[in-house]
Amino acid sequence: MFKIRYKLMLVLLGISLLPQIIINQISFNQIEKTVYEKFNREADYAAESIQKFMSDTLRESETNILGMERNIQYVYGNDMKIVQEDLEQLLRIVQESSGSTPNFYVGTSEGEMFLYPEDILPKGYDPRLRSWYQMAMLSKDKINWFGPYIDQGTKQLVLTVSKYYQYKNKEGVVGIDILLTDIRESLKTKALGANGEMFIIDGLGEIILHKNPSFEGLNLKYTKYINSGINRALELGNYSGERYSFKIVGISENLYVVTVIDKKEVNQLVNQQMNQIRTVPLIFFAITFGIILFFAKRITRPLYILIDGMKKAEQGDYEVQVNYKGNDEMMLLINQFNKMSQSIHNTKEEMTAIYEELSASEETLQDQYDELVRNRDQIAESERRYKLVFESSNEGLWDIDSENQLKNYSPNWFKNYFSDKEKKTLDDWIVLIHEDDRHRFEDSLHKHINHLTPYFHEFYRVKDLTGQYRLIQSRGKAEFDVDGELITLAGSHLDVTDQKSNEAQILKMAYFDQITELANRRNFERELDKYFNQHQWGRIIYIDIDAFKNINEDNGYMVGDQVLKDLANRLKQTFKDAFIARVAGDEFAVVLGGAVDEEHLSLILSDLNNNSCQIQLGDVALDYRINVVQCKFPNEGKNTDEIFSTLLNRMKLAKVKIAEKKLD
Repeated sequence: MFKIRYKLMLVLLGISLLPQIIINQISFNQIEKTVYEKFNREADYAAESIQKFMSDTLRESETNILGMERNIQYVYGNDMKIVQEDLEQLLRIVQESSGSTPNFYVGTSEGEMFLYPEDILPKGYDPRLRSWYQMAMLSKDKINWFGPYIDQGTKQLVLTVSKYYQYKNKEGVVGIDILLTDIRESLKTKALGANGEMFIIDGLGEIILHKNPSFEGLNLKYTKYINSGINRALELGNYSGERYSFKIVGISENLYVVTVIDKKEVNQLVNQQMNQIRTVPLIFFAITFGIILFFAKRITRPLYILIDGMKKAEQGDYEVQVNYKGNDEMMLLINQFNKMSQSIHNTKEEMTAIYEELSASEETLQDQYDELVRNRDQIAESERRYKLVFESSNEGLWDIDSENQLKNYSPNWFKNYFSDKEKKTLDDWIVLIHEDDRHRFEDSLHKHINHLTPYFHEFYRVKDLTGQYRLIQSRGKAEFDVDGELITLAGSHLDVTDQKSNEAQILKMAYFDQITELANRRNFERELDKYFNQHQWGRIIYIDIDAFKNINEDNGYMVGDQVLKDLANRLKQTFKDAFIARVAGDEFAVVLGGAVDEEHLSLILSDLNNNSCQIQLGDVALDYRINVVQCKFPNEGKNTDEIFSTLLNRMKLAKVKIAEKKLD
């Protein structure tokens, strides 16, 4: 059996260690969150830099290949044969405007091959037998990508883009090689910890670029990541498995950047940091143990003195007096013991005469006294524990008796709603409930008291002493007698106002753009899915900002954000009742459901396309232009992917036409 001193020490140690355990867990969670956020930021930054580099390179190459396809007519002479000097001049002009393109070439349907810069081709080289030529001939209206592969001339890793051309009765394919070695070197510099990595894949899951060239051409299903959830990452965009965390970022229609974080490495870093701060609780424990040992001895000392006195009295020394100085409850108990001992001594002579009669009952009386002392101590200990529980709880604990009296066991919680300490009834609480919620509260309570529900549970608003309404979650259960009559209803109130507010904030962050406060792409796709699921029809207006990249580079990203906000406000004013979203960096979409005034809409779109917009930046005015296209659904797209494909193709054509007008 543990002595009371040791029991007291265990209780005090438990109470003192509980905050340390909580603080230790909070520290662990915070360190884990910080480390994971650091790795995720590095992964996002690395992926975005590679995505931007690749996107800029691919976009530049597509622009160059379209320019070559449009201008090929100028290199044919009157005899419909290619004039090599004119062709070389055309290819030289295009090549000099591009820093990442080593080779430009033209292959004709007669088997001729023209290359710039000039290089020695294998004997009998026929472009018609090459994949880049055949792909372009099969898809004459598209820009085609092929590779990557090692170029025979430069011996470097390249990606080929080709496009079919036709001039009068002549046809062929124009092509460009793009160097990928710089991108591979960039992959080597993007470190995601010691074990994390980043690489580029195509839509079939094959590795296109890797810092280790031996992995290039390998399909993901033959890598160590196939059983770690990378397939889920390809579907969802990101996925965190047991060992690895993946993020997939699109570069183009068929190229993606993959970042991999080794969670085992992250956890090792978290544990290293935790080991550095775990020494503080150990020092605190040692100090606390010494203090508790000192006070435990001091608190239990009068109890042991009293026990010694009681043992002497038990042995027949009724003159014993316990010497103890203090002003606590133990002093009262000792004084009572001394008085009892003195009283017993004074009546000893009388008791001797009737000893025979009382000897049988003396033992029983002593046992009852000991039991009484034990019961009293147990009751005091129980009351102390319940008081600690009630005072530390963040819930309002209460019960209601059959006379409608409301008893609260958490005064600190209820003081936010009741200013006085007089007895309160259930009706006093109901008065504080918002009038729109009051009937529902009373109905739910009535159903439970009448045995219609197994327990009472309700959410409602209650006015506190400041006049503000707080959202309360109440739970309770009634106790009935054998006749089914209510004895008591006990339960708890929990303030969930902040929790609901946080949930609403998280929902807003998930579905709305932080800069423009418009719906984001996820929200936009969800809105479109509603139309498709309900078989409704309408149209999408798609807008992007012309040369937005130049605005950011010339004026800074803060000005770019002001342009985005300005365009968002213009769209809100133009399409007042429509659903408007920012679906990408400088791209916006408007959903118009049902029938529209075609003539009015045509005037609006023409005005948006032909007139520039202007914002005021201090004393300087900044002009910018926007490009606008539209499509109808479901006849021009039966799902979200088809809609985006249609809109993007139309936007590309619109920009090509604008570029042609500028050339003219």
